[in-house]
Amino acid sequence: MDNFINPLSNTIKKYQGQSDGEYFVEFINSSGLPVLSPYDGIVTNTRETNSGYKIKILHSVNNESIETTFENLSSINVSSGQRISKGDRVGMTGNKRVKLYIFNKNTNRTEKPKKWLPEPFVTQTDTTSSEEEEILSPKTTKKLSTTYKDSKELPAGIETILALPFTAMKKGIQNMFSDSEKANREREERKQQKELEKELKKKEEEKRQKDISPDIRFESYKTNIVKEEIDRIKELMK
Repeated sequence: MDNFINPLSNTIKKYQGQSDGEYFVEFINSSGLPVLSPYDGIVTNTRETNSGYKIKILHSVNNESIETTFENLSSINVSSGQRISKGDRVGMTGNKRVKLYIFNKNTNRTEKPKKWLPEPFVTQTDTTSSEEEEILSPKTTKKLSTTYKDSKELPAGIETILALPFTAMKKGIQNMFSDSEKANREREERKQQKELEKELKKKEEEKRQKDISPDIRFESYKTNIVKEEIDRIKELMK
């Protein structure tokens, strides 16, 4: 296979991923670098997207049609229909990670970038920031688990969360506390609703009593007095 020119510096770390069944490579920490065409070819499409510029280039490599697609460029130096040579600058990188897809039109599928690009490749964990990369060691995890195992202030499952990478641990704890806060809010809302219903019933009873004429209220009062007296005599006769 003809030598594939790395579109960016060989020292730039790369992450191979897959989305909707298509392989791609992301170039990490590559802001402000020129993007080079890996082969001779013709630019088939250029357009601006919400994340930056996108370029498609068609190449003929060992009698196979290979299409490279670059996404998230900060600027471009080519236009559709333009013929370019291997190593020509086609654009520049910006703050977003440049994505590269290598599509083989003969097999009608994307190629794994590791087949074409040199090391170093990294895992998905390595693509995060230094803070996000922080992973608790077994020793630290054990110490934290012992310290907080019996704490009633932390949600259940904290020991499992503490064994995860920093970002997953933080997200897990946030979700647990979020669920707990939600449950507390719902309980408080139910309590307020019951109190409101109780207050409404009380006001309705007061209104009903006001609507009863004085004579009827007096008769009701006498009836209650008589009933209480009868109940008291029955109790004494036992």
